[in-house]
Amino acid sequence: MLRGYNIRDVSRIHREYGEIVRIGPNELSFAKTEAWNDVFSHRPGHQEFYRNPIWWSRPPGQPSSFITANPEDHARMRRVLGDAFSEKALKEQEPIFQRYVQLMIQRLREKAQIRDEGVIVNIVDWYRYCTFDIIGDLNFDESFDCLSNGRYHWWIEGIFNVFKISAFLACIRFFPWLEAIFLRCIPKKMQDLQQHYQAVVDKTQRRMNKGLGRPDIMSYIMRNNGEKGMTAPEIQSSMNVLSVGGSHNTSSTMSGITNYLVKNPACLQRLAMEVRSAYQSSHDITLASLLKLLYLNGVIEEGLRIAPPFPAGPPRCVPPGGDTVCGEWLPGGTEVQVNSWSLQRSPAAFVLPEEFHPERWLLHTDPSSIFINDDKNASQQFSVGPRRCLAQSLTYAELRLMLASMVYSFDIRPVDNPAGKLVWSDQKTYIVVDERPFEVCLVSVVN
Repeated sequence: MLRGYNIRDVSRIHREYGEIVRIGPNELSFAKTEAWNDVFSHRPGHQEFYRNPIWWSRPPGQPSSFITANPEDHARMRRVLGDAFSEKALKEQEPIFQRYVQLMIQRLREKAQIRDEGVIVNIVDWYRYCTFDIIGDLNFDESFDCLSNGRYHWWIEGIFNVFKISAFLACIRFFPWLEAIFLRCIPKKMQDLQQHYQAVVDKTQRRMNKGLGRPDIMSYIMRNNGEKGMTAPEIQSSMNVLSVGGSHNTSSTMSGITNYLVKNPACLQRLAMEVRSAYQSSHDITLASLLKLLYLNGVIEEGLRIAPPFPAGPPRCVPPGGDTVCGEWLPGGTEVQVNSWSLQRSPAAFVLPEEFHPERWLLHTDPSSIFINDDKNASQQFSVGPRRCLAQSLTYAELRLMLASMVYSFDIRPVDNPAGKLVWSDQKTYIVVDERPFEVCLVSVVN
C-alpha cells in the first residue's frame, strides 16, 4: 500500500486464485458482481455492513462528515445534502459549469493558436484547474482561479497529499501498537492537514454568511437544514469531502479517458464526428442535449470502467452475528472489499477487458455482437446502496460537458515523448490514482 501497488497486487492474486481470495488474516477480496449488492445494498432481514474503521476513521482533529458518519447520522445528513445534487439543482447550476468549461477552452485555444501545429500541454493539470474551479464556485461561491492564473491554488496543492496520508494512516491502523512510532515517520509536509481543513472552514463560513442567494450547493444545504439536520462542524467537514471528491475524481477520469482516446484514434475520431455533427456552435452544447449523444456516453462509461479514479471498492466489515456474501457465510467482523479494479477487468464480466471499447456500452440489438453478454453491472464506480455517491449526477454532467467541449474545439493528438506515452494503468494508487503528467498536442478546430 505504501508503494502504491496494492491494487495491482490484489488483482494478480485474483487472476491466480479466483473471484474470492483471502488477502489478510481477517480480510477477503471479492471480484464478483453479486458482491456489490451483498456488501453495499440494503437487504431485507440483513444488517448493514459497517465501514471498515481502518479506512474510514475520520482524520485527526476533524468532525464527522457524511462519509465517516454511522448509518443513522449518515441518513440524517444525506436528507440535508441530497437535493443539492438533484436534476433540478443541476439545471440551475449549469451556468457555473458552462462558465469554467468555456474558460478552459478559451485558455487552451489561446495557447494552441500561437502555432499552426498546435501546442503541447499537460492535460492532467488543465482538467484539474477546471474541476477545482467549478467545485470551488459550487461549494463556496469562490473560484480557486486556477484557469485564470494558469496554476494551482495553494489549497489544491495540498489535496494531492491527502490520499497518500490516508493510505499511510490506514497502514498504521493495521499495527495500532506501533502507532506512536509510525506517526513520527510522517513527513512534515504531509502532517499539515489542519491548515488545509481550516481553509475549508473559513470558506464555508463566508458562504453561509451570504445567505441563500444563488442556487449553489450551499443554498440547498441551508434551505434543507432544519432543527434535526446537520451541525455547523458536520457541514464544514462534509464540504471538505465534497471539495476533494467533486474535483479530483472527475479530473482523474477525464485524464484517463483522454489517455485511452489518444491511444485509440478510431474511437477519438468517431467521438469527434458525433459531437461536431450535433452542434453548429460550442454555445449550443448543453447538459440536456449531451444526454442524447450515445457514443459520448459510451466513452465515459468505458473510461469509468478501465480508468477508474477510485480503483478499490470501499472496504466494509461483516456485521455482528455474521452474514453471507456471494453465498458464502462469513463471521462477524470479517473485513471485505469488492476489488473493482479486478472485477472491471475480469474476462468473466467483459469481453476484451483490458481494451478500450466504448461500443460495449451502446444498445446492441445485434445478437452477434461480441459485447452482447458483457456484465455491465460489474462496473459500479459510484457504488450501490444507501451510501451510493451523492455527486454521481454532478460528475456525469461535468464529464459530458468537458469531454464534448474538448473534442468539439480541438484535434487531440499524441505526443512522442515519455509524458505522452504514459500508460494509464501503470500508475500508482493511494486510494485514488496518483496521476503522473500526461501530455497531448491540441490543435484548434475552426467550427
